[in-house]
Amino acid sequence: MPRYAIGLLLVLSFGALAATDREGAEWVIRKHGRVMVDGSRTPLASLSELPAGAFQVTGIDLTGTVLDPKELDHIAGLEHVRELFLPGSAFTPGAGSKLEGNNELKVIAGMKDLERLQFSLHFLPYFNVTDAGFANFNGLTNLKELRCAQCRISKRGLDPFVNLEA
Repeated sequence: MPRYAIGLLLVLSFGALAATDREGAEWVIRKHGRVMVDGSRTPLASLSELPAGAFQVTGIDLTGTVLDPKELDHIAGLEHVRELFLPGSAFTPGAGSKLEGNNELKVIAGMKDLERLQFSLHFLPYFNVTDAGFANFNGLTNLKELRCAQCRISKRGLDPFVNLEA
């Protein structure tokens, strides 16, 4: 009986960590980011612009936001995101920073529809994002476009992304 209870508790706690589309969209907007919903190309930047009923987040733009990579757990569970724009500065906020947000990139693994992933440019020459970070979401076979000029990714780190076009 205790094993069953522990298993149930683990399932329930994982479910509590996964954001609904509305919760994820509201968090992005509160961080001064933008979302696209239901396949629309129009970015929404205000809570009042979100649809009243159910919707699917299909795009997230966090470019220019200030966040710690650990905060990305707020978008975990958003399965229908096709475009994701992340702030490069979150992964290396300053020269000599030891911050390493590779583990936090695992939230991207659940975004099975992801086609476009971009890290914004930063004033530093590189980000603390490496092959280890990309390994967290290497099962995303729909990924076609990747922009991370300042990431420290090797050719081997990109090998799993067989559909990359750019």
